[in-house]
Amino acid sequence: MDESALDTLTVFLVVALNKKFTDPSSDIINVIAGLDQVDTVFTDFVSSLDHIIRHGRNYVEDIPSVNEPFILLGILANYNKFEFQNPYRLRLDDFVNETIIQKIIESIGRTCSSARDRYVDVQDDSPEEWSLSNTLTYLGLGSLSFNKKPTTQTVDEETAKRLFAQLPPHSAATLLSTYDFAHANKLFCFNMVNLPSQTKTLESPFGAYLSLTSYLFNHAHRTPRTGTYAYLNLLVLRILVEDQVLCKHLCGASTDETKLSVRLCRQRQPFLPLLKEKRIPIAIIMDILIDGINHNLRRRLDVDLYLLAVRILYLIISFLSRSRTRLQYHYDQLHRTLLSLLKFLSTYSTDLKHHPSTSIFLSTLTNLLLLSIQTSDNYLPTQTDADDLIYKLVESGEVLFKFRDVYDLATKKPTSPPTPPPQQQQQHTTTKPTSTSTSHHHHHHHHHPNPSITTLIRISDHYKTLLDTTARKTGRKTLSAKEVGDIIRSGHESLSLSLSIAGGGGGGGDVDGGGGGGAIEVYREVEEKSTLKRSARLAVDDVRELVLSGCP
Repeated sequence: MDESALDTLTVFLVVALNKKFTDPSSDIINVIAGLDQVDTVFTDFVSSLDHIIRHGRNYVEDIPSVNEPFILLGILANYNKFEFQNPYRLRLDDFVNETIIQKIIESIGRTCSSARDRYVDVQDDSPEEWSLSNTLTYLGLGSLSFNKKPTTQTVDEETAKRLFAQLPPHSAATLLSTYDFAHANKLFCFNMVNLPSQTKTLESPFGAYLSLTSYLFNHAHRTPRTGTYAYLNLLVLRILVEDQVLCKHLCGASTDETKLSVRLCRQRQPFLPLLKEKRIPIAIIMDILIDGINHNLRRRLDVDLYLLAVRILYLIISFLSRSRTRLQYHYDQLHRTLLSLLKFLSTYSTDLKHHPSTSIFLSTLTNLLLLSIQTSDNYLPTQTDADDLIYKLVESGEVLFKFRDVYDLATKKPTSPPTPPPQQQQQHTTTKPTSTSTSHHHHHHHHHPNPSITTLIRISDHYKTLLDTTARKTGRKTLSAKEVGDIIRSGHESLSLSLSIAGGGGGGGDVDGGGGGGAIEVYREVEEKSTLKRSARLAVDDVRELVLSGCP
């Protein structure tokens, strides 16, 4: 009976919530409950649904059917949740049945695996392995090889583009409920990152979730729908990383068992190094963020998505430096990516400077670079990594100047009159970070001092002078890596002296992230209001398609 009731309810609600009402809130309540009876009916409705999800016979044993009430709960929990205290949302808060939470997480894992496989069906990005069968094929003896791996039909670029634009599949509606549960419930988050895979061959649910996130973020630029689902998954990563206990766990602090094997998207160059062994989750998350940053650079940049990615990286580096955790990680790729992003932003400033989130994005990015340099001794595994970061900064000297000037970030305001003429003074975005979700007003570009860029330029100049002086003394244009390392190390002391004299030390690079431009504030859902409303509409559309197509 429970199943039939839920099936009927799902179809009814999808149809009811999909109609265009003049006054959605009261009209939908009227359709579902009648205005006179609303309190009684809704209270009974919530507890019945809650009872089915907690105690329904088949729902505990049968993973596929956990997915339907879970998606439904997500949609109901989003219904006008910013306008009134949503009862479904409250149920997510106090849900403590760990058996059912684990069934739900297993179901999310399966949904993510199969959604990820749809991307692989369009373009198989399994890395070529130099195996015996490949060698035989290379030698023209392919018929002798016994490579049983099915090969995907390679489609032409136009077809691939069309197919990628249709992804992720409608089952991605699960990602909205996953976000809501992760945001509301610590027990859910704990189980999400800890639940192991059911068998040796299956990936763990969290591994599958990270894998799909990698594909979504790589393809985020293709459609607003893909971009929104990618954003939703990154919000979950932000929630996990912001929790100090979970972040410690993601950094592998508990045991070796936390390591994961995750398939990351490799469908477009540039590629990050391919590592076969199981890895610490935080390293995989950093790869996903770096990859996404590299693969979505467009003139019409999704500034909010980039801001979120850089914020998560800031939280990670901040945690690693505070806990003095030295991960084996390809930090050179992170540093290269951040400085390339800076260069890209300098080049396309005219397209970006009027976006309402640009100012806080620029300060978060420069704060992250400064934090990386100032705390490098605490988290970079080797001195060579620290030298590499400084050297890359020196090489980017001109880019730093251009970046400061095109966005008018100098700490002291120039005396020349500003152009365009000053608008009515608006609150600086730097004082309180908001995403476009809350600030949709068109926002004229005006002066936003950014102390971090000033400090980065000073650091870059300091080491460039030392390197140039040595090159002049030795009469050689190029110095060996060892010489460069020695010069950089010898320059540390004189640098801290020059910075303290110039008063350029902090600039928001402080470890807790409270500095210039308020690098990271604790996540507040209301700041993402418009994105979450858009996500809820997407999920309802996807559920409607699932119901119409008869898919589970």
